Amino acid sequence: MLRRNKEQESLIQFTKELENIFEEFYEFQLEDKTDVLVKHTNDRLLAQLDIDVEKILNLPKGEIKSYLQERKFHSRHFENLADYLTKAAQNELQSDKTKARTELEKVIEINEIADEVSKTFSIIRMNKNILVKNQLEKV
Repeated sequence: MLRRNKEQESLIQFTKELENIFEEFYEFQLEDKTDVLVKHTNDRLLAQLDIDVEKILNLPKGEIKSYLQERKFHSRHFENLADYLTKAAQNELQSDKTKARTELEKVIEINEIADEVSKTFSIIRMNKNILVKNQLEKV
């Protein structure tokens, strides 16, 4: 029972930290320095939660799932990461289309993983993937 409570507390703390990092990104995204903000957000994810976004971009889908689940990811966390990568990719479209394409492809994979992990089908995730696929066609 005590171990379960510690695990729950740990998950709650992890979720709060992850949400705090993404909230800061969205809050400051309105400014014109999105590329600096993406780097700062990636650095915070790595330093605070041991989540290496650059590594994720280079992993195959199955390894992404394992990598993130080892770091306490649940379906909502996968969705949050996919949303963040979508915004990061939109910024990259102006400077590095290859990286933007990679990020957008990973968004689709991460949303598919969220479906697998949650064992549910989400129309919202499906719509997000359709939008991302439309963006990919333009890259």
